[in-house]
Amino acid sequence: MELITQRHTTLTTTMIVRDFLMNAPSGVLLSLGHIANRLNTSERTLKRRLQEENTSFRLIQNEILHHRADVLLSKGLSLTQVAEILGFSDLSTFSQAYKRWTGMAPSHYKNNEIK
Repeated sequence: MELITQRHTTLTTTMIVRDFLMNAPSGVLLSLGHIANRLNTSERTLKRRLQEENTSFRLIQNEILHHRADVLLSKGLSLTQVAEILGFSDLSTFSQAYKRWTGMAPSHYKNNEIK
């Protein structure tokens, strides 16, 4: 019975959006509109559902980008390569975003990972 209960866990909108973003090809930043379209709903409805779950598309997107950045940095890729793979227009934009997510520059993370 417990197994049946586990299999019928309800997916939240946050979980669904996170799944879309996590499974997007590297360098592809899915938009809110794209995901809303795939879910056969409007952008406004998707935003409202996320808000009801105390989150937003941007927060989930940043969480996924941050996670991907950490994985790529731990693999020893250059900062420029990481920025490019994640779909940032340039290294500076990636560095600013990473600093906003973590409070430190990506070079600091990379240097500490190597040690």
